[in-house]
Amino acid sequence: MARRRRILGSALLLLLLAAPAQAQTPADESAFLGWYNRKINTFNDWAVERFGSPASWTVDGLISPAAGQAFANALANLVNEPATALAGLVAGDEVRATNAAQRFALNSTLGLAGIHDVAAERGRPADHLDLGVALCARGVPEGPVVVVPFIGPRTLRDGLADGLFTSVMFFYVPYFVLGEVPAIAAWSVLGAGQVVGRTIAFRQLDPETIALTGDTYEERRLAYLDRRRTRCERYRGTMGSGAP
Repeated sequence: MARRRRILGSALLLLLLAAPAQAQTPADESAFLGWYNRKINTFNDWAVERFGSPASWTVDGLISPAAGQAFANALANLVNEPATALAGLVAGDEVRATNAAQRFALNSTLGLAGIHDVAAERGRPADHLDLGVALCARGVPEGPVVVVPFIGPRTLRDGLADGLFTSVMFFYVPYFVLGEVPAIAAWSVLGAGQVVGRTIAFRQLDPETIALTGDTYEERRLAYLDRRRTRCERYRGTMGSGAP
C-alpha cells in the first residue's frame, strides 16, 4: 500500500511538471472547462446564499469565545505547522521547514496541543506556507483553473497539492488526537463530511482565497490567480534569507 502511494504521488508530480504553462486570461480556457467553471460558480453562489460563505462560518453561540479561540489555535497547530513543514521541504526551504517542525513540537507539548502558542513566546513566530506555493517556487506550472464545489477556483497545481494534503489530514488528525482504535470510528464519520473538512483545511492554508473579490466568475478567477501568483513571487523573494 505504501509503495502504491509513493508511485501515485510521483506520478502526480511528474504530470504537473510535464504540463505546459497555461494562458493567463479566462478567454483562453477550453469551451468545456469554461462552461463547467461557470456552472459550478453559479452553484457556489447559490450555496453561499443558502448556507453562507465558508469565511463566515463560525461557532458563535454554540461555544464560548474562549473555547472557540482554543479550538482555532489547536486546529492551526495540527494543520498549518505540518503543512508548512512539508511545503518547506518540497521547496528546499530548510529554515521554514525547521521553524514549523519546532513550532509543532513546542505547541503540541508545552502549548497543550496548540491551545497556547508558546513557540511564538519563545521567539519562533508562525510563518505558514502551503504546498501549492512551494511547488510554484520550484517552477511547477499552475495549470488551468478549475472551480471546486463549495470552495471556489483552484489551479490544477494548487487543487492537487491541497487536495492531497487535506486527504492525508483526514487520517492524520484523528490518529494524532484520538489514537488508533478511536480514529477508525472517526474516519467513518469524517468520510461523510469531507466537503466541510476540506473547506476548513483550505481556509487554514490560504484564507484569503475563500473570500475572493468580484461578482462574476471572470473577476473571481483573476482575483484568485493574482492572489496566488503574488504569494509565489513574494515567497521566492524571501527564500534563502535565513529567517522565516
